[in-house]
Amino acid sequence: MLPDADDGSYAPEWEGDGAGGFGQDVGALFLQPEEWVEEDVAVGANTFRVRCLAGDNRHIKSQTGLMRWEGSAALARFIASSKSLLLNKSVLELGCGTSPLPSLAALAAQPTKVYVTDGSPNVVNMAERNIIGNCGIVDTSRAQFRVIEWGNNEQIEDIVQEVPSGFDVVLGADVLYSKLAVPLFFSTCTKLLVKSNTARLLVCYIIRSVSEAEVLKCARSAGFEWESLKHQLPTAEGDCPSLQLMMFHRA
Repeated sequence: MLPDADDGSYAPEWEGDGAGGFGQDVGALFLQPEEWVEEDVAVGANTFRVRCLAGDNRHIKSQTGLMRWEGSAALARFIASSKSLLLNKSVLELGCGTSPLPSLAALAAQPTKVYVTDGSPNVVNMAERNIIGNCGIVDTSRAQFRVIEWGNNEQIEDIVQEVPSGFDVVLGADVLYSKLAVPLFFSTCTKLLVKSNTARLLVCYIIRSVSEAEVLKCARSAGFEWESLKHQLPTAEGDCPSLQLMMFHRA
């Protein structure tokens, strides 16, 4: 079982949309115990257990960060199959949501550090519980938990002060679903990545309301080039055919 909150409830109040804190503010959202599920997710040689909002609430709750989305598990599987990309690297996940599977997979790849971030403090709180709940599988001492709302210069600067050299790798899973948020996502990445063409931004997503052409236009405007790694994406039963994996680097 994963750890519960001190008062016996499990992160009952949420604000923001959980994906970088960009989206509809629905105020306080109180979730009943039956709305939460614990899921075991196979990622390479490991099986991680995460607590998240039940999938049948996906179209009822407006808070996207509460659920486990397909891109999160897919990106985690890619990381597990390509550990050398993160070995001895500093890593940051943006818009982790409550089920930060890419960060868990990153921790298993022996990085120097992994920053697990989201725009909602409550989402970060639950993400931390899910990370700590897997302490028997990965070294959770390398994980740091921070609130970053994309485009929030004060929050971004706080992270830059902590890691002035920047991060070698930034991760994003199913975060490119809002036309207004996409440019903020890429501009935030440019400020957090190391100032070198060795920096890598790995993004796994399902094409929804934002077309791939629009995503790549924003990436180019932010100074990135890219390649598709979709052909290297380990598949799992039930994967959406439109899952995409892109690796961006500074131009």
